[in-house]
This record gives sequence, structure tokens and C-alpha cells, in this order.
Amino acid sequence: MIPQRKLSLLSNRLARKGGRRVPEAVLERDYCLSWFLVGLSKTPLIDILAFKGGTAIKKCYIPDYRFSEDLDFTLRESVPFEKIQAYLALAFENVEKDSGIKIRISRFDQNVLGLTDLPDSGL
Repeated sequence: MIPQRKLSLLSNRLARKGGRRVPEAVLERDYCLSWFLVGLSKTPLIDILAFKGGTAIKKCYIPDYRFSEDLDFTLRESVPFEKIQAYLALAFENVEKDSGIKIRISRFDQNVLGLTDLPDSGL
């Protein structure tokens, strides 16, 4: 992955710049998340997922925003779950080919609640 020395130097540089030291594990996670986003961008998911949340803010709009631990997406159109899994496998292959980082899924969280599925408030 990233040599420990480089992580320490980066962490120290960020501390001098922002007054707060970022743990090396957080920097390494951010590095991996960045590579995953690169791999994802080379799949059809780029057109059907909306990237949102803290990592999206940091990566797309405010580089000095807080570090985040996860990636949040919303489907922009209906896609079978199996197809999403296949596209993710392709993204993982891209990451390994481009960076040498091997990614595996430890957990899938699915939130299926949509505007048409909201419970009746009784109003």
C-alpha cells in the first residue's frame, strides 16, 4: 500500500497546515477510497449512481472538509441488484489493475425506502 514513512510525512504536513494531525490509518483509508472511486468511474455505475455524503463533499467540492470513512450513493434509476454486484466486481478489477489494491466487500447495506414508500402520516 503506502509506505509508513510517507503516511507519517503526509500526516505531519496536514497537521502543520490545519493544526490537527490526521491519523495515518485515516489517510490510508482515504487513499483506498480514492482508488475505488477511480475504478468505479470506469464502469456503467458512473451513469446510474449519485455520489453523496461526507466523502463526496470532500472529494468533489471542499478538499479541506473532514475525512470520511465510507462512500454513500443513491441509485438514479432502477437496476437489478445482481447487475450492481457485477459492476462493482468490474470496479474492483479496475482498482487492482491500476493500483495493486485488492478490494473485497465485507457488507452490503441496502436502503430501499423511497418517496413512494413513505408511511402514511395520517395528516
